[in-house]
Amino acid sequence: RSEFLTLGEKAANSCNVQITNRELLETLGSLHVRTSFQQNVLQHSIEVGQLMGLLAAELQLDATIARKIGLLHDIGKALPPALAGSHAIVGASFAKKCGEKENITNGIGCHHDEVTLSSFEAALCKVADTISASCRGARLQDQKLEKIAALEAIANSMKGVHEAYAI
Repeated sequence: RSEFLTLGEKAANSCNVQITNRELLETLGSLHVRTSFQQNVLQHSIEVGQLMGLLAAELQLDATIARKIGLLHDIGKALPPALAGSHAIVGASFAKKCGEKENITNGIGCHHDEVTLSSFEAALCKVADTISASCRGARLQDQKLEKIAALEAIANSMKGVHEAYAI
């Protein structure tokens, strides 16, 4: 029994969704060792799944479908980079191969506007993904780059300074 399988099962349980395909669960669990802008991708996926469930319930949509789309929306980030397409497109194709239904795969594929939306639940993915990514501290790298640029601007504005670089 792999550690990734256990992590995938825990993630599915935390979003209250059922995933029976072992390969899909292991791939989901492998997001634990991946980061995007210093944000743990598995934690981000769980958060997006939970946010989508809350949003769907408020809008009287299918919260189970929404939670599953959110949990799996970045599954393509765990797949080999040699596969053709963005992580959203590759992830949707992988989920379909693993037996997920069209309403789930469409939600995965459309969260970066590359596929036409087929449901309101799918539309929530972009919203929840943006909320999770924009939380304070979620994207620390962006903040660091802004601070470095500000320091360079201050130094370059000083009389007698020709060029300054903050590292």
